[in-house]
Amino acid sequence: MVKLLKLTLQGFKSFKNKVGLVIGDGITCIAGNNGSGKSNLLDAFSFVLGKNSAKALRADRMEDLLFKSDKSESESAKVEFEIDNSNKEIKFDREIIKIERKINQQGQSTYRLNDKIETRQMIIDLLREARISPNWLNIVAQGDVTRVLEMNPLERRQVIDKLAGLAEFDEKKKKSEKEMRKVDDILKEQNMLLKEKEKLFQNISEEKRKVETYNEMNSKIKKIKFSILKKKLDDCLDKKEKISEKEREYAKKIKDIDKEVQDIDKSTEEYENEVKEYRKNIFRGSEEVKIIEEQEKVKSEILKLENKISLNNKERGRLEKYIEQISEINKPKAIKFLIDKEDILGSVKQIIDCKPEYKQAIDATLGSTKNDLVIKSFDKIPVYIKYLKENKIGKAKFLPLDKIKGNIIEAPKGKGVIDRAINIVSFDKKFRKVVEYVLGNTIIIDKVENSKQFVNKYRIATLEGSLIERSGAVLGGYKEQVFDLTKSREEIKNLVEENKNLEKELKVLNKGLEKVSKKRKETSSKYAGIGKEVEKIEEKLKKSREKRRKGYERKLRVQSDLSDEKIKLARIEVEVKNYQDKLSEIELFDEVEEGNISELKDRLKSYTNEVSKLGPLNLKAVEDFEKYRGEYENLKEKVEKIVEEKYAILKVITEIENRRKEKFMDLFREVNKEFKDIYFRFTGGEGYLVLEEQEEIYSGLLIKARPKGKRLLGIDSLSGGEKTITAIGFLLAIQKCKPSCFVLLDEIDATLDRENTKKVIDVVKEFSKEQQYIIITHNDATISKSDQVYGVVAENGVSSVVGIKINQK
Repeated sequence: MVKLLKLTLQGFKSFKNKVGLVIGDGITCIAGNNGSGKSNLLDAFSFVLGKNSAKALRADRMEDLLFKSDKSESESAKVEFEIDNSNKEIKFDREIIKIERKINQQGQSTYRLNDKIETRQMIIDLLREARISPNWLNIVAQGDVTRVLEMNPLERRQVIDKLAGLAEFDEKKKKSEKEMRKVDDILKEQNMLLKEKEKLFQNISEEKRKVETYNEMNSKIKKIKFSILKKKLDDCLDKKEKISEKEREYAKKIKDIDKEVQDIDKSTEEYENEVKEYRKNIFRGSEEVKIIEEQEKVKSEILKLENKISLNNKERGRLEKYIEQISEINKPKAIKFLIDKEDILGSVKQIIDCKPEYKQAIDATLGSTKNDLVIKSFDKIPVYIKYLKENKIGKAKFLPLDKIKGNIIEAPKGKGVIDRAINIVSFDKKFRKVVEYVLGNTIIIDKVENSKQFVNKYRIATLEGSLIERSGAVLGGYKEQVFDLTKSREEIKNLVEENKNLEKELKVLNKGLEKVSKKRKETSSKYAGIGKEVEKIEEKLKKSREKRRKGYERKLRVQSDLSDEKIKLARIEVEVKNYQDKLSEIELFDEVEEGNISELKDRLKSYTNEVSKLGPLNLKAVEDFEKYRGEYENLKEKVEKIVEEKYAILKVITEIENRRKEKFMDLFREVNKEFKDIYFRFTGGEGYLVLEEQEEIYSGLLIKARPKGKRLLGIDSLSGGEKTITAIGFLLAIQKCKPSCFVLLDEIDATLDRENTKKVIDVVKEFSKEQQYIIITHNDATISKSDQVYGVVAENGVSSVVGIKINQK
């Protein structure tokens, strides 16, 4: 976690002179009389972190933040915030991060990051990585401690939403639902067409069925007659084969019984030898068990790695397919066909790059020209225009490197002017003329409000994406964000790198498997697992004599059964000859009809009746059928794919919602658990969080409290002190679950008695082992528990830090 190191301010509110506060570990207290300027230090924190509301900074206007007295006033106010980033939690290549905000007498702010001018949004985004924000619950202004209780239940639940980072899920769901609406519209249209095709197809199918029924019926009647005889013959042959098989089985059984009796005579000697061998090899078995365990362990690790590599490859394939599909969405048809041609060097969008903060301005400047194609020479253009016309693909705009000319203007100076558009982008110098053509006549201004003095003189683009033509025409408003594929490409890169490392590990494990497998072969496994085998030998010897007696009895019974089967075989051979003679007199078929003989006789009667019921036939139906079927099935397949796409989107939405709920509920339970514990420590009573509708994550969040000795109350029924202690408990529970690097509290103990103040500060003291706490207070109990204390005094309206007391214990 990052750490605060120092806060320096000069000319800010009552602090005329430069004042520096070193922030150490644990609790830092800021004490002083009323009006001394203590709370101005909290405002300084909020100011340097980017808060833009003058009211929130306890001023009427932003320029009122500058020091002003009857005798003098500051030309500017400056606050600097210093952070220890040695653990690199903030993705910035400096171990010490210095953030400075300076405001002039016109109320205009300038931000610097390690002495380099940056935008406010860049600073806010950077600090967000470490959960540092002027608008979060880790900064509690004077008298504002109970605001979390004054929220309505939905607002309070949204605190958990934000804490859990659910905005990402909401954005994904919104995109999926928009895609779903598009698919539904397409599906509705295609279903209407499908119904028409289905009706035509059903009609022609019925005509074809009647013709085919007519053509097949006579053949089927003959075939059924053949099938009845053939099945009767087959039944006889099956019976014959079964009888013959039984005959062979009985003969084999007799032979096996004879052999079994011979083998029984040898059993005793074999069993005795086995006992000796078992005893010799008992200890050899235990050695092999260890080797087998080692071998199975290595195999398990290999399987895990192989499964992980396989899953990574599948995920990589999905991401690559996603990138390919998204990249093609908004690209005009003509551009898709020409972009990879030999003389095309790329589109304007592909040859230009810029920092994220300028992206909206550059996109507005380019407009539709972002899809213009950069081509090597003018001579090649007629070939591609002809190609587009002949294939009816569409139109494209070409920018030939050897002919294109641009116009570069000089950027004016004035309020809000950032630079010429061409100066805030990067590109290969060979495309200089093209970039001059598309960007050379445009200047970039921070916002529309500062553009009035330049209208009709320059073409203007603003950072929020508005475009003001030189004519005075203005294009602005909301533009839906396009897909950002940076994250997907980074994920693919990470997956590839991960698989390289996994494959190296897999190679090492496979070598290890070879060694342990070789070791296992060297150790005999013949006698592994010997336990009580010796005890079983005597029992086997006893049973062998009984088996010999029973074997002879079984042989007699089998010989009797064999005689019976030979009689049956003679009878069935007569029936076979009879059916073979009948089949030789009728038409034969390669196959027989399915069903038993009784069913075939019923079917024969049914076919005969069906032929008589067929009316006039459309013999052309067979010929037309394929045409109608092709049209219907192609459309049906198209509709099925759309339906599959719809269900795939529904599945994605469900998965998003499930993951969102899981993430919310995990954090909700965690915060609830911590709140229960902290509230009990504060009051000895019971406090907990509950959703208005159980397990419904979109319902409001209620805080229930039962101070010791009282009945359960809602927050509105609590006394002022009880509300304060409950609010502090909730805020500290949040910090326990999702800790910010620091917590700034302004006189939260003002309404608490000494006993409750001690309870609160004891918990804060415990938490301060992991976080830095900065507390503005008058309370001696709070001050006594702090690790360092700053005293603030005011003289003639000028605040200063007059003393530091460190490491009170």
